[in-house]
Amino acid sequence: MTKDEIIEKAKNGDAESQFILGNMYFFGDEVEMNHKLAFFWYEKSAMNGNVYAQYQVGHLCSMKDFGQDYRKSIYWLTQAINNGHEGAKNQILVSYLKLAEEYYQGKNYTEALKWHKKAALSGESFSQYRMGLFYEKGLGVNQDYSQAVEWYTKSAEQGNNEAQYNLANIFYMQNDYKNSYIWFYMSYLGYLHYDQTDAEKTKQRLDDISHYLSYNEIKEAESKAREKLDYIEQHTISYSTKHI
Repeated sequence: MTKDEIIEKAKNGDAESQFILGNMYFFGDEVEMNHKLAFFWYEKSAMNGNVYAQYQVGHLCSMKDFGQDYRKSIYWLTQAINNGHEGAKNQILVSYLKLAEEYYQGKNYTEALKWHKKAALSGESFSQYRMGLFYEKGLGVNQDYSQAVEWYTKSAEQGNNEAQYNLANIFYMQNDYKNSYIWFYMSYLGYLHYDQTDAEKTKQRLDDISHYLSYNEIKEAESKAREKLDYIEQHTISYSTKHI
């Protein structure tokens, strides 16, 4: 189709032409680049059921230049997912997390928990860490250490150093020194790569726990920690709240 044909069909409500015209304005293809007009036509196309436009609108709505409206982003990405767009499943996790963090920073822990849980249930490590924190501290939910351990473990097993540290601390409070040492040691090795202050703090915790364990128990714990880290490196993406 020619440019004029695309424009005519877009104006007449053809969803595919509206999406194509949105791309033309977005990338400056045969027309002057205009992101405002691009979004206008993407949204028209999305409302007319085009799954690619639904994804694009959902993605753009999460960006600062397009208003950073995470609820609107989630709405359109959900529409795209319902219409079979696989990539939207990953993108929606970002909007869940960002919306949750807006509520968390505003100390609205009930709403923060609601949106972090959606991401956490889909395997997002940082949100799993937050879920552990909510249950450990009783933020937006009744304090529940068993739930905290469950969520911290999910995050820690993906390589989140803060989850590993907090999980180790709970085991320490429960006098489970061997498991505490394992997770503190994993956290320590992770921190060594990017945060010397936290690494030194964690090393001090390891020194404290070592008084409760024999030499052989310490070596066994370190060996298990390294085995877990090798598995994480081979099978998962490592996350840290320091990097969010």
